[in-house]
Amino acid sequence: MTDQQPNGRPVAVQLGFAGSRRLFDDSIPPAQIPTLEKQLVVQLRQQIEGLRNPLGLQPDQSFCGISQVAIGADLAFAEALANGGYTHRVFLPQPREDFLNAQEESVPDFTAEEKQVALAALERDNVIEERVVTAAEIREDRFEETSLAILDASDAALSLIRHDVDLNVRRLGGTALFIAHTQTRKMPLLLLRVHVVDGQIELTSELFVSPG
Repeated sequence: MTDQQPNGRPVAVQLGFAGSRRLFDDSIPPAQIPTLEKQLVVQLRQQIEGLRNPLGLQPDQSFCGISQVAIGADLAFAEALANGGYTHRVFLPQPREDFLNAQEESVPDFTAEEKQVALAALERDNVIEERVVTAAEIREDRFEETSLAILDASDAALSLIRHDVDLNVRRLGGTALFIAHTQTRKMPLLLLRVHVVDGQIELTSELFVSPG
């Protein structure tokens, strides 16, 4: 995963990702969500490509995304990677079947339809790695250890969150804590917030790049 070219540059910059499971609030009619999700994937792909200059990528370099495949932001990221021709490494908190059938307080993490979308993401040709990165028994610990494993393998980070997410509420294994970890590590981070304005996706962005 750290292959280098003859000139010594890495073939790909490793881009770690985490995001909100719910990208749209309750004010958005369910019938609009598929259209919004398609718009989001297009804009997310553009945002990834827009990181080339700030991160100093050369024409012979690309990105390799690293993420889970939870519902919401993770699946949007997976599709944006595939559409952009980027490779994808999938880090999971449990073996695939356990992950796809996991529950929280008796509520499944995936509906039957979402499970099929996640399976399709895992089977895409651009997925070059799928591995379990934790043996923790407690659910929150599994997600936290997976977040840390993603960051350990990454050169930079990208996070996609709902517009109203409070980043001061840092739940173990959650996206806000993932973002806090990037700041502690002084890791370049592109933070995107999802807004819906007049039925259209708008992303607001903040780019954090440490000097030097």
